[in-house]
Amino acid sequence: MKKHFLLGFILLVISALNAQGYSINNQLSRIDLPSIFESSLKDKKPKSPFKTSVGLGIETGGGGSIVGPSYKHYFTANTAYNVELLFGTGVVTTNVFYQYHKEIKKGDKMKWYNGVGLSSGFTAAGVVPFIKFMTGLETQLPDLPLFISADWRPSIFLGNTVSGRFVPGRFGLSVRYVLAE
Repeated sequence: MKKHFLLGFILLVISALNAQGYSINNQLSRIDLPSIFESSLKDKKPKSPFKTSVGLGIETGGGGSIVGPSYKHYFTANTAYNVELLFGTGVVTTNVFYQYHKEIKKGDKMKWYNGVGLSSGFTAAGVVPFIKFMTGLETQLPDLPLFISADWRPSIFLGNTVSGRFVPGRFGLSVRYVLAE
């Protein structure tokens, strides 16, 4: 499905450029794009440590601590999304992150990851939207279907209800049980 979306996007861009009077080199039309995408995806079977996991997420630092359920799903070997619903004193926060993972050492169970996400804090004063960045480590506990991750989550608040827009001192910790491998 991804290859068809990407191919459709490329064809849409080419059509838009042609409509604006730009000419696309005839060589481009000779490239067999579907076979390029198929060959690049054929050998890359997902080898993520798990497909889906659920557990407990904790976020702490500047602004207090929040705790709640956490859900993570790998959709390729290196990319995942992570959703959290966290509760604190006077606030409920939703986090939706896109993460890119990579092994530290080939064959090692520990991975580093970077990510970005959108969040909303629901308080008595209203809704506070923000963007969070993250960088961290994830590893599996030996002989158990449990994963632990720890990360740094600097945040940029987009609303007017917070006095400071940038909060560099936010940290996350998650413990998750593997549902599907």
